[in-house]
Formats: sequence, structure tokens, C-alpha cells
Amino acid sequence: MTNSLPSPAFDDEAGCAGWLTSLPLTNIGFAQESLGDQLQRLAAADIDPLQRVKIAERLRETVLYLHGELAKRFVDRPLPLSDAESQAWQQALRLWTALWENYSACLRLLLDHDPRMEGWAARTVQRGLFVGKELMRLYGQARRQPTPEHWEELHAYYRFAEMLEVTSLAVRDKLLPHAEVISCYSTYAHALLLARADPCALTAREWELTDRWLQGWSRKFFPDKVFRPSEQVLLVIDLLQGTGLATREDAPDNSPPSLRYGSSDKLSVSLRQRQKRLQAGATPAELGLGDDVSVASAERLLAHLYERWCMLSVAQGAPAAKQQIAVCGGGLYAVFFRLSGRTFVGESTRDRLSYRAIEDAATFDTLPEHDSQRDQAEKDWPWESWVGDRLGFGGSLERRVPGNRMQLNQLLVARDATGRISCGIVSWLGELGTTLRIGIKLWPGEAGALILRAVSGVMRDEPAVPAIALPGVGREPSSFLLPPRYFQVGRRVETPGAGKRSFRLVKSLERGADFERVAFSVE
Repeated sequence: MTNSLPSPAFDDEAGCAGWLTSLPLTNIGFAQESLGDQLQRLAAADIDPLQRVKIAERLRETVLYLHGELAKRFVDRPLPLSDAESQAWQQALRLWTALWENYSACLRLLLDHDPRMEGWAARTVQRGLFVGKELMRLYGQARRQPTPEHWEELHAYYRFAEMLEVTSLAVRDKLLPHAEVISCYSTYAHALLLARADPCALTAREWELTDRWLQGWSRKFFPDKVFRPSEQVLLVIDLLQGTGLATREDAPDNSPPSLRYGSSDKLSVSLRQRQKRLQAGATPAELGLGDDVSVASAERLLAHLYERWCMLSVAQGAPAAKQQIAVCGGGLYAVFFRLSGRTFVGESTRDRLSYRAIEDAATFDTLPEHDSQRDQAEKDWPWESWVGDRLGFGGSLERRVPGNRMQLNQLLVARDATGRISCGIVSWLGELGTTLRIGIKLWPGEAGALILRAVSGVMRDEPAVPAIALPGVGREPSSFLLPPRYFQVGRRVETPGAGKRSFRLVKSLERGADFERVAFSVE
């Protein structure tokens, strides 16, 4: 093996253990740089293969720890990521790919039945598949698509497991504490199903829960060479293609040797049973979902996973049409500005009018107001040009030019070519190279902006807040979009100034990243 890099600081497990004791894990930047450098040197060095596996095993836990620390800098951030956030993601990517190279250096020796690697085939290949699974998790944390090269490497590891006849051989892995049975096939299935769960439609919390649940569920999905009919959809994977799982309604007439079939029947039963038991009053902890998960969160995520794994659903794709859509994000204050034509300042100047101005307002029912913040609002919350398709109350949009950052479940307003403005949220968010793509969900009806102030029993005014009123349509009641954590059951609010209108807040209908949708009754 040609070595163009300096020799590593150690070449056996004992030396690695000693080196790790001097690695300052409190300095994340230095630690990841030092570890990444040593992993690359090791991959290029000619060392005993069994010692390489044992060294990688020692370093794997440290890589996982540094991944977690680096992830704090880019997980659940608006897109596109800033330079600092993207750098942290790249640093985590470098660590895992460098570790992967060390496991890959042992594969040829396993195929050649090197006596030094006797009895280590299942464990070595499973560890390589684990690294591939962690890369799928890393891509999902940044709402990015895995590269074809990483998919091809992951598939190659599973082909090695098949050739070495260790796909179902049980191994132990302390880094998968929630797993019941661990093998090469279950770790490979974990990676496939994790990517199939569509992280661009999930919050960071939901993504981590999916990864945790799959430790116990992935063994229910076996990528098999033999086609077996399925009551649910047929999930297939081509080991020679740089892509993940795809759905088929039936097997192809001439199945290529690289195709693997997986039935989602067992997953379907597991998901459905948990959904039914939650509806019957069981707690998530009783169903093995964790005692840190609410019933509502569990029901929502289980429904999403059933759709992704057991139905003919696809992730958000490229827009089918190329309509020009103007979008303004920025949260509740930005939407208030675009719907009302003025910025929210807490109190309207109508509440501070002179006697003459009150008479003028009563006579002409209008009063011009000076908006000193308007110019700045136009800069902060511009109408941005997106391209895509808007069909009914949703659509898919993309933007290739720089602009404001977007966040999942963020409030926005969209304006089509006719000038019609609708209010909605970002329901899907992903970064594909230089393209930012979003899915939007729009509420029906014409939204209106208003100012609300809570009715207080004390001798002082409650601060006013911006609100967006949405009409009731069908079974959906009339509702307000309010600032987060403002809602209290039974809270009375009213519009300020003359002609006051009073409302009572009844029920929280939906929580987003920067708002809460609340049903109300008119007092």
C-alpha cells in the first residue's frame, strides 16, 4: 500500500488507547482535527489488519461523540446552512469517511481468508455498515441527500456480507443500546429505512427518534435475493446503483442479480399495532417508544413512518411546473407586515389620537399613519422569487439564488402571478447542492392581520401581539396564528381602539417553529 502521508501516532490497540488519553475532548475543533488526521494516516499505513479493526473499534466511539458535539452547530438550523454550520457538518463527514476507509482496507483480506482475520468477518463488516448508517443519519441531520458514492459504498459492504455468508450472523454492538438482535443485514436495513424516512419532512427530534426506534425494528426488514409477494408495497434496492430504497408494485420480469427485495409486512404490523394501542390509551413507554415521547408526537411520527415505509409514497421531488411564486418568510411579524401593509409596533397610533383626530377618524373612517419601520421591513422580509408548482393548498418550490434562510414548519405567505396571497407553512425542507427546495402547505381562505391584547383583571394593559385570522373551512374552525407560548385555555383577547371585538381562546390546533394556531370563539 502506497503511503504518501506521515506515519500514524500508533499502529496497535495499546498505542491507540494511550493516544486517546491525551486527546482533549473539551476542545472539539482540535480533537476532530487530530482524530481525522490520524484516521487518514492509518488508512494509508500498512499495519496488521486485526490491529486496524481493533483500533477502529476504539476510535469509533470517539468519532460518535465528536459527531454529537459537532451536530449541535448544524442540527435543526435554517437552510441554507451558514459557513460555520456547514464547516461543522463537513468536519463530522470527514471523521466518518476516514473511519470507513480503515474498515474498507480489511475487506479484501477477509475475502482472501487471511488467517489473521479468522472469526472477525461478521463484526468487521457490521462495523462498516454501522459507519454507513451513521453517514445516512449525518446527511439527514443537515437535510441533504447522500451522495451516490456513499450509497455505492454502503451497498458494497452488504455484498461483502453476502459473499462472506455473514448477513444474519449475530454480533454485539454497544453503540446500538436499543437493539435486540444485531447483524449485518439489520444494520444495513437500518441505514436503508432511515434514509427512506425522509428527514426533510421531520424535525431533528423526530429524526433522532426514528434512528432510535430502528435499532429494534430494522431486523423486521430483510433485503432478500428472492422475490416474495407482499401485502404492503414492495421495497427494492439495486446494489449497483447509487440510490436508496424504491417502491415497486410487483417484481420485474427479468430481475437483475443486483436487485434485492424487502417486504414491509412486519413493519406494517408493528406500526399499526402501536398506533391502535396509543389510541386505546397505552403510553409510548409501554410500547417501547420511550418515556420521553408524548402520545401526540408518537402518533404523528408513526403515521409518517407508515406512509414512507408501507405505502407507495415518495419524498418531495423536483417541482413539476415552473411557475413564478413570490414567497415571504420571516415568521409572524413578517406575515403581519405583508398582509396588513404595515409593521407591527405593539400599539397602533389610533390608540393615541388627539380629540380632533378622533373626530376625523369617526367622520372619514380612515387615518393615515406614518410607518417608520417600513423601509427596514422591506429589506428584512422581501418578496423572494421561487420557481415551482402550486396546486390547490400546497406545492413544491425551489430557489437557486441566495436569499433568506428557511426553517421547517416556519410561517410564510405566498403570492402567485395573479396577486393572490395565501398563508401557510414550510412542510418540507431540503438542500440539494446549490438548490434550496421547500414544500409548502397553505391554509384555505383569505387570511387577515390584526392586533390583539389580552383582557387583564389587573389595573394595567397587557402588551399587544400580532395575530393572523384564518377563516373556518369545512371541519376546520376559525383560528388565530399567535406567537409561540401565548396561548392559554380560556384566555380572553380583544382588538384595541374603537370598535373593539372580543374573543376567547379555546384550543391549540397546531404548533410551528415560530407560531401557534389556536381555535377561538367570539365573545
